[in-house]
Amino acid sequence: MRYKGRMKKTNDPDAVKITAKVVAFLETCGLTEKQIFEFSGLNRKTVSRIMKQYNKAPNLNTLAPLVRVAGYRLELVPLDPRVDKFRSSRLFPPPPIVLEK
Repeated sequence: MRYKGRMKKTNDPDAVKITAKVVAFLETCGLTEKQIFEFSGLNRKTVSRIMKQYNKAPNLNTLAPLVRVAGYRLELVPLDPRVDKFRSSRLFPPPPIVLEK
């Protein structure tokens, strides 16, 4: 069943930084908003809100197509152990990430 209310938006600084970078990449591509929403398959209104930074932290399903239109891909990278504040709390280290080729 779908959620039919307003979802609480995150103010996660990492999510906001990623979104700002994706918007910057899209702006340097020279594509119009119309081309971006056509190529990404996203709703015109959604793309407009992200590009104007009204939606500063869209979910991953929204962000991934925009990243592809910009010519990039999302990838998980392990944190630097010096800044990983949860490292000592984990019982086991995170598993290595294997990406399909």
